[in-house]
Amino acid sequence: MRPLKTYQNLVKECDLLFKRVQHKYPADISCRKGCSDCCICGSVFAIEAYFISLYWKKHCSDKKVGLPRGNFCPFLHDRQCLIYPVRPLLCRTHGLALATITGNCLDWNSCPSNFTNGLPEGFCAADFLSIDQINNDLALLNISFCQLFGCDQDHYRISLESLFISPGSFFSQF
Repeated sequence: MRPLKTYQNLVKECDLLFKRVQHKYPADISCRKGCSDCCICGSVFAIEAYFISLYWKKHCSDKKVGLPRGNFCPFLHDRQCLIYPVRPLLCRTHGLALATITGNCLDWNSCPSNFTNGLPEGFCAADFLSIDQINNDLALLNISFCQLFGCDQDHYRISLESLFISPGSFFSQF
């Protein structure tokens, strides 16, 4: 089950980076409990769906909550994430300064509520999250996961709404 452990390690790395940046630049990171401006994720890779389904079935599937209105994540209820411990990587990294490199050019972005005055003095390369690297790592882990469990990795993304409505249906595909 190597892809599962490797995914969990990737999650830990992202969480540690977020905590470090948040501690280093507290005035520039406005992410906090109850802030849900970025909670619009529509689908996840199968490896993320695996962890979400397990958690949702064990901890939350008996809760009587309806689907949120609009484009918000179905796991958002009263501005709180119902799957916070297993939220997708996109959700874990949204508030960071996300870097992409094209040729010799570094481009970055973050949640519009963070780094509102630009990058603070002392911000260094280690404070960025290389979104290209994370996406590549996640895609490769998903391929390994799908090969291990026999699912179609070429286009396998799972809608969060389907996981919310029927978390057990994800496992019926294996």
